[in-house]
This record gives sequence, C-alpha cells and structure tokens, in this order.
Amino acid sequence: MSRGEDTVFTLRGAQQQVAEDVLETAGKVLGDPDRPALVPDDGQAVFLVTGGAGTGKSAIGLQIKAALEAQGRTVKYASGSRAFNGAMQEHVGYGDKEFRESFTYFSSFVTPPDPRLDVLICDEAHRLRDRSTNRFWHPEQQGTKPQVDELLDASRVTVFFLDESQSVRPNEVGTAALIENAAARRGAPLVRYRLREQFRCGGSDGYVRWVRAVLGLSSNHPETWTPDGLMHIEVADTPEELERIIRTEARAGASARMVAGYCWPWTKPQGPEGRLEADVRIGDWHRPWNADSESFCENGSAPPSGNRCR
Repeated sequence: MSRGEDTVFTLRGAQQQVAEDVLETAGKVLGDPDRPALVPDDGQAVFLVTGGAGTGKSAIGLQIKAALEAQGRTVKYASGSRAFNGAMQEHVGYGDKEFRESFTYFSSFVTPPDPRLDVLICDEAHRLRDRSTNRFWHPEQQGTKPQVDELLDASRVTVFFLDESQSVRPNEVGTAALIENAAARRGAPLVRYRLREQFRCGGSDGYVRWVRAVLGLSSNHPETWTPDGLMHIEVADTPEELERIIRTEARAGASARMVAGYCWPWTKPQGPEGRLEADVRIGDWHRPWNADSESFCENGSAPPSGNRCR
C-alpha cells in the first residue's frame, strides 16, 4: 500500500469497523481540510485498539494512514521498534523519501510539532517508555514528561494499537490503563476496541489459544496439541535437530527463521570484517545473534539487528 494506492491489506469485520470509526471521528474533530476554521479548534480524540499478534492492528493503521493522507491530513505513524519501522519503510514506503519519513518513533515528540499533527498512529504501544531518553542526547533533549503525554500533545487524533500480552524490555510501560489514564487527565474522550479474530498462524484460532495456554498467558489449562489441519507442530529434542528441520524447509522454498529467547549475551561484531561471536550456546551447539547493523551481515548470512528476533 502506498499513499492509498495499490492496497495490500483487505480489512475484514471488526477491522473494517475500527477503520471506519476512526476516519469518521477524525472528520468530525478535524473538520473540512479544504475549509479551515477561522478559530482553531482544540478538540481531541483518542482511540485504543487492543488485540494479539496477527489480529490486523498494523493493517488497520496503514489503511487509516493512507486514507487520511489522501484527504490531505498531516499524519505520522510511530512505533518504539527499529525493526518495525525498518520493515514499514522497506515494504510500505517504497522509494518515496517523504513517505518513508512519515514513519517515526515514539521518542520523536519530546518537542511537539507546531502546528500539531492531525493524526498520530502509535503502533506497538506496549513498547511505550516512561520517558523519552537517549544516551546520545544532550540533557536539554531528554524527555521530561511521560512519553504517552508527549504523543497526546503531538496530535489532535491519536490512535494507539496495543498487544496486552507482549513485553520486550523492562523499561517499557505501555498498558491500556496507562493510555486510558493519560487521556482522562486531559479530558480527551477515548474509544476502545478489542480485536479477537486471528489472521496469522494460518488463521488457526486453536493454535493461538494453545500457545497462550502453554505460555501461561491465559487462564486455560495447557492441553496436548490436537492437529487442526492449519498448523503443524513438531518438538525437537536438540537445537541441532531443530536447525536441521528449519534448513530442510528453507531449501524446499519456505521462508524460515530460527529465534532464541532474550536471555543471551550479544557481543558486538569483532574485527574489521564484523565477525559475529557465537553467543547463543546450548551444549555443543553454538550460533551467533543477528548482525549489529546493515554494514556487517557476514556476506548476507545473518540479517541486521533491525530484524533481530529475541
């Protein structure tokens, strides 16, 4: 999808309803873009859309972005993830520099834009930080208020997409309650939606429920997996066996990736050639993390850190 053209994502059911409601409310709050109000209106609206991975949150956000830009609105699409933004810029932004730059980070709004954006779409809002900080910033550049308040200050319509089951880093504080409380403090009406229908994992709701139970993310008791014809599950006894299975599938033409938990060290590339250390070690099986940057990807054999899965 690019500026409302060549649509890749087809919204369904609740997804389409969320998109239509946001666009309708944006029209009411922002008014006619071709006939600006003589007296500026400070009205504000906040949307909070929750749902698990694969429920279409990003698809909705991108469709909203394209539709609003086609209307001439000022729109930014923000996240707290370099990997997420890199994927959006690569697969959605194409070669248009201005369009790529409309994807940004939560930490980009320490100083609010003047004038405020019409709409700010905040994806992966579970990755909100308490404050916008960076060790490379000067003291005066550091955030002094909650990051969620900076985002609300930046636009008149703010849309948060949040997966309440995800948590990546200890300093990430994004929750539904955090956003609801921030909206309440400024008297901004908040509309909440919950997406339930699964569009990833082959559309297998049974698989999603099974994984959530196994990981303790739901109150359901873990049960033996029952094949449903949509997802295939194998249990490997060793990392060597797992790697063999993955490589076999890759050679057969499947896209494949092996990931590890976020509990291993990550050594910086060594030497001028950017040699990767085998930080992930299980018995005699050793493998490195992803490369540190686009520049050191070991002849393409390791993806850059922006794509690093933990």
